[in-house]
Amino acid sequence: MKEKDLICSECGYVYPIKSNRNFVKIKGFKYVYCFRCGEFTKHQTIDSVDLYKKDLETKDTLEMSGKDRICKKLLKIK
Repeated sequence: MKEKDLICSECGYVYPIKSNRNFVKIKGFKYVYCFRCGEFTKHQTIDSVDLYKKDLETKDTLEMSGKDRICKKLLKIK
């Protein structure tokens, strides 16, 4: 997953940046045809904070830097 990828708000399917060319923007939201849902659904870009949280969840505590350990405690990630 990259920061510019789109994610479907209904089913959670992630569309890579190359395949999200055709979309309609209505009131600030991107509507893309979702192949999983079979209809036009609201999509949002993936936030870089969410990617960082997923990275913290998968990292081993011994491999983390001091900043990562503090962020993990502040975000209350187990």
